[in-house]
Amino acid sequence: MTPDLHASLVARANGRCECGCGRAVPPGEVDHFFGRAKAPENEFTCWVLAVGCHRAKTDNEPARKVWLMLFIRHCGRKQWAAESADVATGFAAAAAEALKKLEWLTAKGAVT
Repeated sequence: MTPDLHASLVARANGRCECGCGRAVPPGEVDHFFGRAKAPENEFTCWVLAVGCHRAKTDNEPARKVWLMLFIRHCGRKQWAAESADVATGFAAAAAEALKKLEWLTAKGAVT
């Protein structure tokens, strides 16, 4: 991750976990929502999580479905607050990808 992207994500988080729990983040960790090798590394596919939230997300606790829904909600908040159409479109695309994954896992019976 470039230092500029990391700094931008930390600034966007404004000291709070971006999953919506409200925890203070420092320390916080940048999470590549779809995995480092599975999606481009950018402001739309990464978010800053509190250390405990990052561990829970990595371990799929309480469930993968919960984290997909939290990420979709995060993208919706950022899309709504976007200052440009390009940024709004980027968050909309990330949310759509997460929703597609949620629907695929649900159809497969992998999430309830």
